[in-house]
This record gives sequence, C-alpha cells and structure tokens, in this order.
Amino acid sequence: MKSLMRYHFFSAFFLILLLSQYTVRSLHISNKIYRQNRFVCRSSSPSDVEDDTTATTKSSLRSEGPKYLLVSALKDQQQKNDLVAGFGTSDSDRSRITKLAKDLSESNYVSPLLSSEWKLVYNDAPDVLGFRGGPLSKLLSIRQKINVNDNKLEMILEYKPSDGVSILLSSLLPAIEDDRLEQTVSFECETQPMNKFNLVVKGNKIDSSRFGSTSNLQSPVSLPFGSYKVTFNDDDLCIQETIQGGFLFIYQRIL
Repeated sequence: MKSLMRYHFFSAFFLILLLSQYTVRSLHISNKIYRQNRFVCRSSSPSDVEDDTTATTKSSLRSEGPKYLLVSALKDQQQKNDLVAGFGTSDSDRSRITKLAKDLSESNYVSPLLSSEWKLVYNDAPDVLGFRGGPLSKLLSIRQKINVNDNKLEMILEYKPSDGVSILLSSLLPAIEDDRLEQTVSFECETQPMNKFNLVVKGNKIDSSRFGSTSNLQSPVSLPFGSYKVTFNDDDLCIQETIQGGFLFIYQRIL
C-alpha cells in the first residue's frame, strides 16, 4: 500500500511540475500567414506552388546560391552541436547564419500562404520563457500548423523527460524515458500590410503520452514578441523577423 501511495504521489508531483513549467511557455512564435495585405486562402501541397516559386527555389539552391549556403550552414551547426531550433548556437555560427539569411531575404520573395506544417530549425531570440526545458524536461522540437481558411495557427512544443528525471523516477514510472509531452498553443492571426502580422493567443493545451490531455487552458503570460514580418518564403524555407528586437526565426516545411 505504501509503495502504491508513493507511486501516485510522484506521478501527480511530476505532472504538476510539468504543467506549471509548460503552461508559462506561450511562445515567441513565428509564421507566415500572409502575403502583403491579405491571406491567400488555399490548401495545397508543395508541388502545387506556382512556377515562379519553383524557379526561385532552383536558382537559390544552386551551388553557392543564397539558399544553398544558408541551408548548408544550418545543417552544419545542427550536426556539430546537436541543437534544437538553434538554441545554444555559438556567436560565430549565429553571425554567419544571420548574414546568410539577410542575403536570401534580399530577394524579397514571399510566396502565397498554404495550409501546412513547419519545423523551427533556427532562431536567435533569447530563451526568456525557458522553451529549451530545464531540470524536468528536454525540448525535442517546435512545430507550427497553419490553417489559412480559419486564419488560425498552432504552435506545438514537444518535450521528453530530462535525463535526471528519467533516472530519479525510473523505478516508479517504467519506461519514463519514452514519455512525450506536447504543448499546443493556439493563435488567431491578424494580418497587416507589408507581410506583417500579429498573433493573439486563444488557447493552450497539454497532451501527455502517460497522463492524457488537459482541457483548454488560458495562457498566464503574453507573448514577448507578438508581431512579425516574413522576409523570405518559397514554401520550403521561411524566414521571419520579429518587429520587437529584430530576432530571426527560420522554418523548414515538413507537410
């Protein structure tokens, strides 16, 4: 009986700590929900993008082209440092990536918006809300889902227990190292001229592979960077910059 009580106590304790840690992470989120002054509301796959998008992508992917150089730099820093979403990038790599992103953005190419899913591969914003995790958790990925028909966007943060938590609770929670927790933050998008937009937080949900899902929660904090502009988007790679602070976010399309 005492062992069972301890199991439930630590399970509840672990969940409460996770919920408190994740709920306050309401994201400096970036997306591309606009082209100039309006949404281009259509759902499509990457193969449906216009011919000019294909031409731009092929040109920029040529050896020594601006997109080729940027993608290569991103792969190098990820493989070298095993980083997630660019957190922890060295100063030298950050300077290099910033310059390459600026070079690519000078093409001023922003394709129409598609309903799609993206993965954050790089950002240089300060981790003011602790997205990387802490003593309890480790960040695995940050994704965004865009629904242009409803002018909505979801940001999904995926976590696993930290090594310390896995060791501490391994006897109480079997296979805890395989547990996953996703926080989904829902937004309504307000479009503005010149490829700019604002995000308004509408909901916050947590899904745990072990503990199930929470109901929709109200976010207790506001976004530190709530306004963005897209500087490049060819429906494969998307570069965004925050209005507040000029921080860089780079996304790779996955669906």
